[in-house]
Amino acid sequence: MAILLTKEQRINNIGGTSTFNFKLEIIENKTDTASNTSNLTVNLFAKHNNNSGYKQITGPKAEINIDDVQKVNVDVKEIYGSSYKIIASWTGDVLHDADGKKVASIGVNYTPNTTYQYTSRACSFNESITLSNIARKSDFTASNALIGGACNISINRATNFTHTLLYSFGNLSGTIATGVATSYGWTIPTKFYEQIKNSKTGNCTITCITYNGSSEIGRVSKTINISVNETLCKPDVDGMIEDINDKTIALTGDSSKLIRYKSIAKITTSGTAKNSANIKTLLVDGYASPLIVNGVSKNSFTLTAIDTRDIPNLIVKTAEMVDYIPLTCSVEFERKEPTSNEFTYKLSGNYFNGNFGAVDNDLNISWAYRKSGSTEWIKGGDIIPNIEGNTFSASGSCGKLLTYKDNIEFILYYSDKLDSLSVMQEVKKGQGSLEIYEEALVSNGETLFHWENDVMTPGDWLTMYPIGSIYLSINNTNPSALFGGTWERFANGRVLIGVDESQTEFNAPQKTGGHKELQSHNHTFSGSADSASLIGKFGEVYSGTNIYKEGIVSNKTDGINRAYSSAGTGGNTWSTWEIDASHSHTLNGTIGSAGNGNAGNLQPYITCYMWLRTA
Repeated sequence: MAILLTKEQRINNIGGTSTFNFKLEIIENKTDTASNTSNLTVNLFAKHNNNSGYKQITGPKAEINIDDVQKVNVDVKEIYGSSYKIIASWTGDVLHDADGKKVASIGVNYTPNTTYQYTSRACSFNESITLSNIARKSDFTASNALIGGACNISINRATNFTHTLLYSFGNLSGTIATGVATSYGWTIPTKFYEQIKNSKTGNCTITCITYNGSSEIGRVSKTINISVNETLCKPDVDGMIEDINDKTIALTGDSSKLIRYKSIAKITTSGTAKNSANIKTLLVDGYASPLIVNGVSKNSFTLTAIDTRDIPNLIVKTAEMVDYIPLTCSVEFERKEPTSNEFTYKLSGNYFNGNFGAVDNDLNISWAYRKSGSTEWIKGGDIIPNIEGNTFSASGSCGKLLTYKDNIEFILYYSDKLDSLSVMQEVKKGQGSLEIYEEALVSNGETLFHWENDVMTPGDWLTMYPIGSIYLSINNTNPSALFGGTWERFANGRVLIGVDESQTEFNAPQKTGGHKELQSHNHTFSGSADSASLIGKFGEVYSGTNIYKEGIVSNKTDGINRAYSSAGTGGNTWSTWEIDASHSHTLNGTIGSAGNGNAGNLQPYITCYMWLRTA
């Protein structure tokens, strides 16, 4: 129990001849947590200050209001004497706010009967009283968690309340724990996976119910995020790679074995989802499974499974592969001589020289020919190649075929266990020799033209200029207009020189070189100059033995006594000095460059048009 307020007022009577005292007393008797109330007593006391007052008077009233609700309204027939007496009283419960707090508004009024001058005038008390806080429902926090992991729940309670924790997740609900004081570690049930088959996360509502003993004080609900454990939810992935080409399977003897570039690979991904999910997507190298690859060139593939939660997992699957080398071949058929009907061949290529698994590879080559324009091939023969590693080559003679005047088509057939290929080539007719006689024009022993009897046609002239011939003229007319054939300008601005196999510069047709102007170059020289003797002498008076000399200068004494009379002495000798400067000269150096590309160096010439027949 606690007295919350005591307050007094002095009030005159109606006649103004005396005074009354009024006292308000507010007592909080107790609080009740379960009902969230305070029990209050409100007393209004009154006395007369001169030990007098009034008695047996009707009309005066006293009222007590709690939160604007009238609780007491009584008649006050007597206020007499100098001691306080209760004229109005109320005891009752006041409900607190939801948070346990309360500020009560208390109004107490005395209303007089103004017709009696001895009664007190009106008196009022209007008070806001803060009541004791009552502990209410606890608040809490909860951490987000993984399914199968821990959710930490911390409860902030005001007193020794206990709590019951509940959950709601999808279609699931239940009790987490009861009798919880301030904290609880909750392991998220794995059955939650069933509620989020197509999502990685879901919202879980946790409700904390606060109890005071067995009485519920209140409840608080909050939402947390529950996530799947992606590591534990990754789907299992597997798959297979198989060859579905019957031809290559027959060579390997095993459909799980591939031949590079030739097998038709079928790659299939399989997957198993976990924790209530389903498989949504199966991929091979990013493409939908199964994937068919014609002429497969690799043996490793990435297999991916994705579940309905969009959680992926992948593996790399590898198959055994025969490293096949595609069959290739290049060939050249040609006449042995321009006027010959004998032909040769030369070929080379790549070939898988190995075992497929069930059988060895092999190589077969043959050729055939026909006259151009014909539809029937004539079998030529088989060719046995030289095989080194994974390459092959061959060369030889085709023999004599038709005549040199015929255009001939050749076809080469080559095959291994996987490919059968061919390549065609046409060899143009040969070019005969041309001889001019007094009577006629003869080619390869055949008379083409009789000077006296025949008239030459453009075709006859063209025969005189086989492919590779050069036509000279001072007229700028393309010979094709005169004789037919295909011609192109030749050796513009150049002179012709005969082929000489013994000289590198001239050892093949159509080689070019030389300059029409002197090019920049240098000259070197060396030599020596004649030697010469350069010797001279001079003398001075000499006395003693210490004669100074240096370099090429030397002294010699001739031993002849000379008279020297200026000092009155005699017997002195002359000393002779000799300079020896004999030497020789050697000359070496380079003469400056000569020629700058502008010095004329042309032989006497005269120009004409030259044309080369190309077809």
